Amino acid sequence: MRIKPCAPACSGWDAAGHASVSVEGARLGVMGIVGTKPRKLADLDQHVVAAELDLDALLGLYPPRGKVEPLPAFPAIERDLSLVVDEAVTWGRLESLVEAASLEHFESLGFVGTFRSEQVGAGRKSVTARLRFRLPDGTLRHEDVDPQVKRVVELATSELGATLRS
Repeated sequence: MRIKPCAPACSGWDAAGHASVSVEGARLGVMGIVGTKPRKLADLDQHVVAAELDLDALLGLYPPRGKVEPLPAFPAIERDLSLVVDEAVTWGRLESLVEAASLEHFESLGFVGTFRSEQVGAGRKSVTARLRFRLPDGTLRHEDVDPQVKRVVELATSELGATLRS
């Protein structure tokens, strides 16, 4: 399943918290934070998350197709990066930046968390991402991964105005 930020198709959704949901390239629907106006109409004072799914498309994926892969024979190297970015920078933007970097031996990118405080600064947040690298036929060394991580930091600095949180 892939959840990707997108612009809401109607005003009932919060523009900053809306995503499309797809499986194997088939769009199943949308999910996100319900907008302020519909919440007020329903007399709700808490944030509400909802989903709108295409039941026919969802049922079309049943029964699920199993995908079996052998376990990796060699260990991965993971690196966590905490980047301080403007509040407006989305996870999707960071994800796109890493995908476009075409990193060698790159296996996956994972979201670890977001941190906001006075230390980070007003209008800024620290986003921690986990990058995983692996060779299918050997063991990576840190020297193989260091230039890739440095490249991500440089791209995030130049394209997103990010700074590396120490």
